[in-house]
Amino acid sequence: DTVTINYVVVGPTGCGTVSPTSETPYIDAPSVSGSIAAAENDFRFVGWYAEEGCTTLLTAESHYTPTKTGDNWTGATYYAKFEQIQVDVDLSPYVKKTLEADGTLPTDFSETFKVDVTVDGQRLQQKGTVTMTAAGTINFTMPTVALTKGTHTIMVQEVVDEQTKNSNSAYDTNQKTFVLNIPTSGAAAPVQYVTTNSDGRFVEVKEPAFVTITNIYTEPKAPSVVSKKVVTTDAQRDDGLLGAIAEFENKAEGTQVLYPTGNGTTSNTLEVNKGTSSVILLYAITVNKGTTSNEIRFTDNGATCIFAERATVDKDESTGEFVVTFNAGMSDAVIYVVMTHTLDFTTSDECKVSNGVAGYTATTTVTEKDPDKLTINFSDFVQKELTATGSKTASDVNFTVNVKESPIPLINSTQGVEAVSTYAGELLSTTLNAHFDSITGGETKTTPFTGSVEITSAGQYIFELREEDGQRTGVTYDETIYTLHVQVQEKEGSLAVTHWYFTDSNRVEHNAGEKAAFHNTIDTGKDDYYPIIIPTIINKDTGMLNKTDHFAYVIGYPDGTVHPNGQITRAEVATIFFRLLRDEVRDGAFTTSNSYSDVAYGKWYNNPISTMSALGIITGYPDGTFKPNKPITRAEFAAIAARFDETQSGKSATFSDVIGHWAAKEIGIAYYNDWIKGYPDGTFKPDQNITRAEAMTLINRVLERKPESPADLLTNMNKWTDNMDTSKWYYLDVQEATNSHGYTRKTFNYELWRQMLPDPDWSRYER
Repeated sequence: DTVTINYVVVGPTGCGTVSPTSETPYIDAPSVSGSIAAAENDFRFVGWYAEEGCTTLLTAESHYTPTKTGDNWTGATYYAKFEQIQVDVDLSPYVKKTLEADGTLPTDFSETFKVDVTVDGQRLQQKGTVTMTAAGTINFTMPTVALTKGTHTIMVQEVVDEQTKNSNSAYDTNQKTFVLNIPTSGAAAPVQYVTTNSDGRFVEVKEPAFVTITNIYTEPKAPSVVSKKVVTTDAQRDDGLLGAIAEFENKAEGTQVLYPTGNGTTSNTLEVNKGTSSVILLYAITVNKGTTSNEIRFTDNGATCIFAERATVDKDESTGEFVVTFNAGMSDAVIYVVMTHTLDFTTSDECKVSNGVAGYTATTTVTEKDPDKLTINFSDFVQKELTATGSKTASDVNFTVNVKESPIPLINSTQGVEAVSTYAGELLSTTLNAHFDSITGGETKTTPFTGSVEITSAGQYIFELREEDGQRTGVTYDETIYTLHVQVQEKEGSLAVTHWYFTDSNRVEHNAGEKAAFHNTIDTGKDDYYPIIIPTIINKDTGMLNKTDHFAYVIGYPDGTVHPNGQITRAEVATIFFRLLRDEVRDGAFTTSNSYSDVAYGKWYNNPISTMSALGIITGYPDGTFKPNKPITRAEFAAIAARFDETQSGKSATFSDVIGHWAAKEIGIAYYNDWIKGYPDGTFKPDQNITRAEAMTLINRVLERKPESPADLLTNMNKWTDNMDTSKWYYLDVQEATNSHGYTRKTFNYELWRQMLPDPDWSRYER
């Protein structure tokens, strides 16, 4: 009789063959022979089962026992089950926690940090934890997971308990991803790839490899005064102060501020006329916001505030304190005050005057002028006016003027009909210098010539002034010959200049007190860029941005400039887009936490960068930094703009230097939206820094903000000395970006300004 026994392998093909071990298979289980592991997977033999579903494992006692019914034997089918081998992997070595301290950690500091763990898309119940009591880097205690052969994606993300979190810490809540490879050997291999980028790009690394979750603890710091300096001769020429000083002197009925020479703190000297009983000096007080308050108070008895940078200043009349409130986003400020000092030369030919705040003191040594000597400073009489053409920037531009005294004849006697003349004293001469650190095409700058001569007697002095040809390429030198007439008289026991005027090459006499000006031009050359933005009106829905309210999102400089051809930093761009978000988007995503090692809590740019990173609009670098003060490139800016296109669809940008670039997709999206275009030579120059004007123009295109002509603007708008040329391609966009205004729409979606509006108050986001 014959009994039929079927042996079936359940599992991948090639995982073994079956051969019975005896002629009575119902007594002995068959063995499995052949290849236990297929080429592409690791498998192990589990056992024999009585059903195809492999639920009942057969044992020696449960083998089939043949039975006969009539003439027929009942057969059986056995099923051999194979399963893939799994390896237990401890994830702890791959995830580290770094705690950095900006300042000093409290002695009793202790905090437990946790991370959610997701393996191949499945979130684990067990979290990773680590408790830290000091700054440094240690491993999280992570769960052990069973992984099969092949690659597995592990994602970790810090979990912050809002009830117990430290208010002085910036948490790293960005998702971190790494990939593990389990090879054929069955042992866990080192991390193959690791990324901290929110865009998901993997960066290949070598052993040892791990992801790091970095928190920054910032020691609470109260606002403080950090320096006090007297404004010296060089510093007072800062264009940003000229308006404030002039306003003060006007209100004080012509009272003149004097400027010592020196370092601003201890080595300062000032010479005054004999008999001077008091002087007014200008002081700069620098204050730091700290992290605990948005204002600082300090006392400076006898001082009057005339100007403040990055803050507003009030006076508490009840206490006599200055109350400084920092502008939104500012971490420090400079307060300028004037003080009248009484001079006392009764016991010495010099006296010291000083002014101190919070332990910082500026001291000036004041001396009386020798009544028998007078220094004629030509900076009071002659200046340089330089105009730059082109569109680039010229640096370190210098000019020289030679000064020679013209002799004044004295008639001593006559011999016959011919006069005999002699000249009084030795003729004076000197060299004057004017210097510009830099000047950009479209700008006109003025600076005094410096240089002096010393005289010892009253009289009329005549000086001839000629500019040297400096032989600098692109500069046109002024060939005018000026004749300066200076009248010196004895006044109140000292020599003093009582009158002066000058004549030019044509012997035209200019008004008394007017400065002689040498006018020059310099050709800075032309930028080879083609504007990144083309002047078209678009109608793309960006979703997250406020396209309705046209408020100013760029602020000019205190000297009345806006620097359209200057660079713009990554932090500034993040702040601009942060402010342009719709309120509900900004409020919903607002955070002060980020993973960047160089964006600490309390920095003016922390909140914008943290929020925009959380939204996925901006990203940092693979080394964990954001580089907030680095100028932003054309590619980086195009990428930020592209992320506001919710469709994320575009066409390829065929620029020759974009293929294979990390931002090729984003550049394509921006190109598809008509926000950008490249250069005439077919390139985009993605790694070239973008200018402020280019950035403003791109933002206006994204927001559909575009007046058609200067006639669409208002006369009472903010105006900038370096954006007065209405023919510049960026003129309208700079004005649009720097003025808050109401508007109506014209034909083709152009806008017509109706009224000026106040700028928004962003202080509620500085927390």
